[in-house]
Amino acid sequence: MDSDLFTIGTKTVLESLEKALANREQPIDTVILNLGTIIRNCLANEKVKEAIEFDKKRGVETDRPALVLFDESKKEMVNTIQYIAQMFNNAGLIHNPAIITYHANYGKCITPELYRVPTAGKRIITQANEMVRNKLITGKRKTSTIGKVTLIEIPINDSFCPWRYFLEELKHLKNEHCVAMISSHPVDYHIGQMCRSFRVFRSYTGEVIWYKNLGAKIFDNENVPFNIYTHAILGDKEDVQMSLKGASKQKLLQIAADEEWSLKTKDYIRERLYQLNIRIPTKF
Repeated sequence: MDSDLFTIGTKTVLESLEKALANREQPIDTVILNLGTIIRNCLANEKVKEAIEFDKKRGVETDRPALVLFDESKKEMVNTIQYIAQMFNNAGLIHNPAIITYHANYGKCITPELYRVPTAGKRIITQANEMVRNKLITGKRKTSTIGKVTLIEIPINDSFCPWRYFLEELKHLKNEHCVAMISSHPVDYHIGQMCRSFRVFRSYTGEVIWYKNLGAKIFDNENVPFNIYTHAILGDKEDVQMSLKGASKQKLLQIAADEEWSLKTKDYIRERLYQLNIRIPTKF
């Protein structure tokens, strides 16, 4: 791998993905890549850091850092897609490998009462994401091939959460739906319930999190599984605010431990939430 092509956040996740692809006992045939995560990673790009520092020294806030971030992110997006395709093409014996790329407007697909509005400290990355939506995303789904790999590019700029788009794509992919996702947004992970296997690859650390372990990672609680109902109530640290707090939250967590929710289906959990008069504010 040419380290000059990638920021450290992207480099580590690609190295982790490459190791996983070499393991034939736990196959991967589909990679779902959030382009917004590449933008976040590119905050560590040297040109971007220089542009940010230049504004700081002048005591001003301009659009230049976001413009540089946008330009550098475009390059890294292309390089990342090409590198993943190369990994698939070199791996061999993978039936109908696919890469799905997307860019989502989370302010539209998460209900306002739960959405974590980006803080002023995220101004540059917010501007760069807006530039991607306005300048780079065409508004139309596109497909192409890179060697034997199918590349699917989908824009998401409406009230439907990304995982619902992924579900439609997987229905048409003639492979085993063994999915690796590169995204820092937990709301995207709900596609995992529809996959034969699903794991998240995290930037910077290269950590791999299987679907069954997402509850412990996102909620900091091993007794609560990750699904559309628990997520809507307990939130996450990225996009979704929790709707249950304080003593009510602690009571719920105790019930989850006593009833071993980690072993229950999401339908069981939904019914228990209704019985406990806990409102589910959204279903993503």
